[in-house]
Amino acid sequence: MTFPDLTIFALSLLTVLSNIGLVLGVFLYFIENKPKILKWAFGLAKKYAVFLALAVSIFATLSSLALSEVLGLSPCSLCIVQRALMYPIPIALGLAVFFKAKKPINYALPFALGGAIVSLYHIFLQVRGSQTPFCGAFSSNCEIIDFVHFGYVTIPVMALSGFLAIAFLWLISRAKE
Repeated sequence: MTFPDLTIFALSLLTVLSNIGLVLGVFLYFIENKPKILKWAFGLAKKYAVFLALAVSIFATLSSLALSEVLGLSPCSLCIVQRALMYPIPIALGLAVFFKAKKPINYALPFALGGAIVSLYHIFLQVRGSQTPFCGAFSSNCEIIDFVHFGYVTIPVMALSGFLAIAFLWLISRAKE
C-alpha cells in the first residue's frame, strides 16, 4: 500500500469511527434517565465542547489541505465551498476562546450547518451523477468520486462528518445538566 493510499484509508477509517461515535452520541443524548457514567461523559463533553470542536475543525482543515497539497487531489467547486466554511471555524473558535467569549462554540454553528448542507448536496450530486452549472467551471468536476472506502466514505462524507461533529458538540454545549 502506497503512502497516499494509506493516508486516505486512515482518514476514511477515522471518518467511520467518528460516524459511529456521532450516531451513538446522538442516540445516547436523547435517553431520558442516563446512567451515571453517561452523565459524567456528557458533562465532560459539555465542559470541553469548544476545545473538542476546535480539535475537529483543525483536523478537518489539515486533512483537506493534505488531500490536495500532499496527495495531489484537485478540489472541485463544492469542495472549495466546503473548505471556505470549515477554515474559519478554528479561527473563530480560537479567537472566541482567547477573548473569553460567553458561548464561543456559537460562532462555529453557522459555518458547520452551512457546510453540512453543502456536503449533503455534494453527496447527492455524486450519488445521482448529475452536474450543476458551476461545477467544473473553475475546478474539477463535482460528480467525480476520487475514492470510496467502507462502501460510503468519500471526501464530501468526510467533510459532512466534521461539520456534524461540530454541530453535535454545539448541541451538547447547550444541554441542561
